[in-house]
Amino acid sequence: MKFKVGDRVEAIKKEPKGKIGTIVRIWSDNCGAEVVFDDWKYGWGENGRHYNVQNDEIKLIKQNQFTKSDLKDGDIVTYRNVEMATFVANKFYKAKTGEEVGNNYNKELNAKYGKEFDIIKVERPTNYETVFERKEEILDEVEKRYLRNVIRPFRKRIEEIVKWKCSSYDEYFIKIRLKNREVMNFPSFTDKTMYKNMEADKSYTLEELGL
Repeated sequence: MKFKVGDRVEAIKKEPKGKIGTIVRIWSDNCGAEVVFDDWKYGWGENGRHYNVQNDEIKLIKQNQFTKSDLKDGDIVTYRNVEMATFVANKFYKAKTGEEVGNNYNKELNAKYGKEFDIIKVERPTNYETVFERKEEILDEVEKRYLRNVIRPFRKRIEEIVKWKCSSYDEYFIKIRLKNREVMNFPSFTDKTMYKNMEADKSYTLEELGL
């Protein structure tokens, strides 16, 4: 097998058997090559990582190939001419203008028209910053009005409000705990009739409920 400079190879005979390295020089097609091994220090040259091997003492490591079918929506590609584009719905759009530039590429992401448009890098955003999130109200206006009227005389003493689930029935009730640990329990109700957006057995403050 013919090797070339830059190939990643694995030693398969004698020391450094099992070690991975990169070919930095080809002596000839039949006389082997000079390899710099990643994790070995018993050769020569820089840090003892250089070593001469015969062709039958190494094997080529197949690199993971990224092909056209691996592209996903949102991927950002860089062309050989350093321009960039975004891949969406099987098409490319210029990063600067949003202009559609088609999808004339072969399996290896080489452009069918113009080598300068070969794709040389694909970046996939993985961390997204939340720029908008709609905050839904927990209580509707009727529920807010009722609770505001009930708690008005002692609202400053309230520590938490909980939608408590009855242990033996499929019913719930509102429980208000005061700062002196006193508790007020409201009449029970089924989960789908009132306070539907409150999570069961979760502690809420007045601020969280908009009270």
